[in-house]
Amino acid sequence: MRPPASIPKSIALYQNYPNPFNPGTRIDYDIDQETFVALEIFDLLGRHVRTLASALHQPGHFNLIWDGKDDRGQVVPSDVYVYQLRSAATASTRKMLLLR
Repeated sequence: MRPPASIPKSIALYQNYPNPFNPGTRIDYDIDQETFVALEIFDLLGRHVRTLASALHQPGHFNLIWDGKDDRGQVVPSDVYVYQLRSAATASTRKMLLLR
């Protein structure tokens, strides 16, 4: 029997990898309790670029890949972008660099 996966002790948002990136990057995060989570990408002017997650999550470790496209499937230009993880209890933000 496989031991149960450990439950994170807190919500955490990790630095994307690779960074800088082209064409895609991986974003990892931990959730410590059942909660609604939104993971979104914004440009430096605060304009919404892409929603990667918007759902109820169980506790655990998660990762998503951003392919450098917006919500309409359009390729976005080289720039610094901000990704934000929000839950009912917290919000965390980090920067990443897309180089085309």
